[in-house]
Amino acid sequence: MDYLELFDRQGRDFDDLLMAAVKLAPDQFTAPAPDGGPSLRDLMVELLDTPRGFVHGSLQGRRHIPLAPERVPTPLALGPILGGFRLTLLDLVEELSPADLARKVNVPDGSGGKAEWSTEAVLKHLLAEGTRVGGLAAHRLRTLQAENEPTNTTD
Repeated sequence: MDYLELFDRQGRDFDDLLMAAVKLAPDQFTAPAPDGGPSLRDLMVELLDTPRGFVHGSLQGRRHIPLAPERVPTPLALGPILGGFRLTLLDLVEELSPADLARKVNVPDGSGGKAEWSTEAVLKHLLAEGTRVGGLAAHRLRTLQAENEPTNTTD
């Protein structure tokens, strides 16, 4: 599997989401979805922070400080974070050997503990989760864009 190409594609998709989200009013970016669903900001922060947590915490063994959505007032605030992390991720993936892909790492298990996964399992998880959350964010963005379109009513 060409992880470098797949993660590069996801990064470009995130760039496209950012550029489209910039055109929204700030209150649209931060407003919860109907029925209390996540805001576009919440989804975009999750889309960026989930892989950051796995890469920094599990693959690199470094401390990960989660992004706080309330500290992200506009999509532009995510740009520099995305840019720096994207380089980190692509550099890491580019240097992985088959032995590195098989290496076991500890990942959060969702209940406060740790589970042991291969590096390749982590990469596959990040691709799947990026696709899932990216789709949710794209849907939320389309909904917000549709709210901005003038209605064409003829009497």
